[in-house]
Order: sequence, then structure tokens, then C-alpha cells
Amino acid sequence: LAPEPSGDRSLPGRARGAIRIRDLHFGFPGRDRLFAGLSLDIAAGDRIALVGDNGAGKTALVSLLLRFLNPDSGLILL
Repeated sequence: LAPEPSGDRSLPGRARGAIRIRDLHFGFPGRDRLFAGLSLDIAAGDRIALVGDNGAGKTALVSLLLRFLNPDSGLILL
């Protein structure tokens, strides 16, 4: 397992603002990579839908946003 990233892991009371994902790479050990260079901008107040086949990475992406999982590399900015 990779070491935990250093830095402040405290969470805001309620997250507000845009979400920016930059060059995100993530995969579960022993499985195909789910994200290889994903970049995405979600403006404050926007609503989006995540759709795709089973195993496409929808739940993993939400888990990464909520910091239940750590990316292999890349940035998730609020």
C-alpha cells in the first residue's frame, strides 16, 4: 500500500465552490486502471449525473471526492 499523503485532512463544515480534477490516475490493486489522466471541471452550483456500466468507476470517483480513497496521482481541488 502507498503511504498516506501528508497534509491537512480536515474537512470543511459544508463544501462550497467549484470542483477541479486534474490528471487523475486511480486503479484498484490487481485490476485495470479506472482513471488515467481524468480532468474535469464542475462549476459551483452545477449538478451532474454519473452514468456508465457496472465497474466503470462511478462509485470510485465519488469515493475519491469524499477522500474515502486516495488517487495514485493527480489533483482534486475544491
